[in-house]
Parts: sequence; C-alpha cells; structure tokens
Amino acid sequence: MTEVLKILTTYVHNITQHEILNIIYNSIETCTSISIHYANTYTLLLNKYDKKFANNCKKITYFLPDGVGVYLASKFLYGKNGFKSRITGTDLYFKLLEDSSKRNVKFYFYGGSEKAIEKLKDKLKRKLCDCCIVGLKSRNFSNYDKIIDEINNVKPDILFIGLGTPQQEEFFTKYKDIINVSVIMLVGSGIDFIAGTLRRAPLFMRLIGMEWLFRLFIEPKRLWKRYIIGIPHFVINIIYQKLKSKSHEVQLS
Repeated sequence: MTEVLKILTTYVHNITQHEILNIIYNSIETCTSISIHYANTYTLLLNKYDKKFANNCKKITYFLPDGVGVYLASKFLYGKNGFKSRITGTDLYFKLLEDSSKRNVKFYFYGGSEKAIEKLKDKLKRKLCDCCIVGLKSRNFSNYDKIIDEINNVKPDILFIGLGTPQQEEFFTKYKDIINVSVIMLVGSGIDFIAGTLRRAPLFMRLIGMEWLFRLFIEPKRLWKRYIIGIPHFVINIIYQKLKSKSHEVQLS
C-alpha cells in the first residue's frame, strides 16, 4: 500500500514516477479503474477552502506531488520522511506516450484548446507515430453525452481530461462511473504542454524549481493570483500546520 502524507487537508501519495507508472500499467493489465490528479499549491488550497472542489476530489485514487512548493512543504512538515520526489506531469505524459507502442496502450485526449488539438495531431504523426490515439476533442466540445459515448465505443486505456480546474473535476465526478476506462488522468493544461501550444520553462528553471515563475511570465493575466497571492497563502497555511502538529505533540507528551 502506498504511503500518503497529509498536506493541508489533502492526503498526497509519497510515490516516484517509476512507481506510478507501474501502478498505471498494472491497472490497464488487470482492467481495474484508477484516477490520478496532481497536488500543487493551487489544488491543495482549493481542496482546503472550496467544499465543492473537495467533494469532487474525494473519489480520486491518487494525488501526486507536483511542484517544488509541495515538495519543500513536505520536507518542512515531515523532515527526511517527506516526499521521495516530485512527479512533473508533462514528463509523465511523454513517458506514457513513448512507452505506448511496446505496451499497446490506447489514449483518448479530451481538453486543451482547438489549436492544441490540431497541433497535437500533427505532432503525434511526426514524433510519436507509434502512439495509438483513439480520440481527440478540444475543451470547446461540450456535448458530454456524445463524448462519453465515443470514449466507451473506442475503448481507450488512458483518458486525459484537460478541461482546467474546476471544470475537469466536475466532469470527472459526474461521469466517472459510466466511463469504461482503466486510467483517468486530470491534467489541467497538460494537453497544451504536450501539443506545445504552451511552452515549458527552460530545463535549468525546471531543475531549480522555478518553472512557476516562467509560467507566470508567459500567462500573467491568468496566473498572477495563483502565484502572487496563492504562494504566500500556501506558505502561511503550511507554517500553521507545522505549529499545530507541534502543539499536538506537546499535549501528547
């Protein structure tokens, strides 16, 4: 059983990329259903303060540690028992796509912009020609009944849902029980990153944990609240959690 660490009000799995890949492939092989989401500073705060969002996330199987802030928070709260590593979504998606031909894995993409879907079609043909993509729909396609029928007809192994938060969580909650897919991944802007319509930070920024700053520079209007207000808010909450846990330890002793 995978260990979890409580960050704010969310139990996040202390897991490596290699381990989650094995879990994904085992789920496909055994035809068992799992769902995967990412725990970053934004989703952790939403999970604490937004009851509707928290309820929509209750049925998600795995929350993966994403972002340097969450990784450092785990070390601050739990010391050497903090997260083993970060799991960067885009790296995981490309690994799944690269491995797909030898594992006969089928994918369905639902989300991203119209431009991203068109670019993704071309990119998959040129660079990932061995991938088995059984469906591509942008987030603008809102006939959910038709989407579900198509997904169930083409029978993908992995469904990427990239509708953005909180729309993707609402979609997941409403339809999870009638989607016949082994693995559902809620990927936010992941489809746009795979397609290349959203640029990733340079490697050196990713290595030093400053990818968020690059994203803020690229999309300031959309992300300024998430980072300029959200990061200090997250830090304050983590300090409070630490103080509260120390207070509890004192009372027990």
